[in-house]
Amino acid sequence: HLRFGKSPIQSPYLIDQADFIACHNPSYVTRYDVLEGIKEGGSFLLNSPWTAEEMEEKLPAVMKQTIAKKKLKFYNIDAVKIAGEVGLGG
Repeated sequence: HLRFGKSPIQSPYLIDQADFIACHNPSYVTRYDVLEGIKEGGSFLLNSPWTAEEMEEKLPAVMKQTIAKKKLKFYNIDAVKIAGEVGLGG
C-alpha cells in the first residue's frame, strides 16, 4: 500500500479505511476484493483498456454494488495506452 499526506507518515500499521484505491492490473478485479476498506465517498482508479460497455460485462457484480453503495468516485484510464502515446514504457 501507499499512503500520502501533508506531513510525514511514520505509522508502521496498515490502514482500515482508504480514501483512494488504485488498481493497476485489470485482472485483479476478479481475483481480489480490491475495494475492501475503501471509505464511503472514496475514489477508485482502475487502469484498464476497457470501454464503458466492456466494464459493464467485466466488473464483478459485487464491485459494481460497492461502487454504488459507497458512492465512490470511479475513474478508468488506459495508462498503458497513454504511456505509449507519449513515448514511455517498453
